[in-house]
Amino acid sequence: MNPLFSRPRRWLLAAPLLMLAACQPGGKSAGTARPDLLQANLDTTVRPGDDFFTYANGGWLKKHPIPASESSWGIGKEVQNEVYARLRSLNEEAANANAAAGTNQQKIGDFYATGLDSATVEQQGLAPLKPELNRLAAIQSVADVQAAIARLIPLGVNALIGPYVGQDAKNSDKMALQLWQAGLGLPNRDYYFNKDTRTANIRREYGRHVARMFRLMGQDSVAAQASSARVVALETALAKRVFGNLGKPV
Repeated sequence: MNPLFSRPRRWLLAAPLLMLAACQPGGKSAGTARPDLLQANLDTTVRPGDDFFTYANGGWLKKHPIPASESSWGIGKEVQNEVYARLRSLNEEAANANAAAGTNQQKIGDFYATGLDSATVEQQGLAPLKPELNRLAAIQSVADVQAAIARLIPLGVNALIGPYVGQDAKNSDKMALQLWQAGLGLPNRDYYFNKDTRTANIRREYGRHVARMFRLMGQDSVAAQASSARVVALETALAKRVFGNLGKPV
C-alpha cells in the first residue's frame, strides 16, 4: 500500500502544502511582507529526510486535529454534513407543511414522518417485508435469482450486482453504465480470508450478527445458526471471485 494513503485523510487538505513547501523552503516571496503561511505549516522538529510529509504539513495538522467523533476528516466530510443538514431541514418542512395529497412535498413529508414513527415500526414488525421475503423464499432457479436481483436493485438492496453510472474508462467524454460485484456484508474480500486475530474475530462476530437477524425474523436458534452459516458461505464464495489489484480473480 502506498504509505501516503495509509495516513489519516487530512492529507487531502494538507497535501498541496507539501508541494508548495518543497518549492519554497524559505516560505516568503521576494519583495512581500505577507505572513509566511508555508513556514507556519512546517513541523521543524522532524527532519525532512526522515518524514517529509510531516515536515511539510505537521504544523498544519497539529492546528487542525481530526474531531474526536470522527475517524477521518476533510472538506468532503464538511460538505457531507452540510448536505445532511439541508436534507433534514427539507424533510422537516415537508412533514409540517400539510401539503396537498399527491404532491412531492406531501410524499416527502409522509416518508420522513414514517421513518420517525418508531412505535408503529415496532408494532408492524416484519409484516411490511413479508411479500418480499416470500418472493425470495420461493426462488427455485437461476432465472428466479435474476428476477429477484432485478426487483431488489431499484429498491436499494445490495443484491449481488451493483450498477451505477460513471465516466467511461475508454472514453472520458461519455458516462456509461458500470457494474460491480455487490452482496458482501463485510467491508471487502480480505475480511473473509485474512487469518490475523482481529479479522478472525470480526468474521466470527459477523456470523453471530447474521444469526441474530434470523432470530429476529422468527427462526429458532438452530435454524438461525444454519441460515447464518449459509449466508457467510455464500458471501465467502462471492468474495473469492472479487478481482484483485492486478485485474485477476484471486
